[in-house]
Amino acid sequence: MTTVLEEVKDPQKSIPTALIGGLSLVIVLYVAVAVVLTGIVPYTQLDVPHPVAFALMSIGINWGGALISLGILLGLLAVILAYGVSAARILYAMARDGLLPTFFARVHPQTRVPHVATLVVFGVAILGGGFSP
Repeated sequence: MTTVLEEVKDPQKSIPTALIGGLSLVIVLYVAVAVVLTGIVPYTQLDVPHPVAFALMSIGINWGGALISLGILLGLLAVILAYGVSAARILYAMARDGLLPTFFARVHPQTRVPHVATLVVFGVAILGGGFSP
């Protein structure tokens, strides 16, 4: 969130509200999921890599466990994309400020997106993910 501050219309108001609101929502949801899980399965059995899917499968809702697993995979994809966009913005800002070659600060004329930095970040990520375990 903090890497796209330049694009926010009213950052003094919007960013603190979004950060505090987002953290509050995540805390409430995390506690609610923990309460429900310990109501379904004893907490001693939840020491597994996939506790929500495990809890649903342990009470016979196999399709729910599969759905949760799919949701986790899609969530991981969203996080990867968000980190990639953030890394590209940081690379762009560093190049714009003269800390890196200006080549990385090129902006697409129509979309106004730092396309060179984006291609570099995702290209390195794809190559690194493709050739390393």
